[in-house]
Amino acid sequence: MEGGWPAFKPDKEGNQLLCGIYGTRFVEYLTVRRFDELDRTPEVIAAHLQDAMRQLWSEPNNFRAGAP
Repeated sequence: MEGGWPAFKPDKEGNQLLCGIYGTRFVEYLTVRRFDELDRTPEVIAAHLQDAMRQLWSEPNNFRAGAP
């Protein structure tokens, strides 16, 4: 993922689409769909995935071990 980490972007229906560049291709990895207009699950999943990617793949100098 030389071009950067995948990121969630809203689609035209208000769902969250995980997508990014891999090599020379634009890849749509997954779509998190809303159950109804009050469902906040897509935003929660996007925030958790972004935090997990940061913890797993960020430079060791940018992340303190044991820090929340």
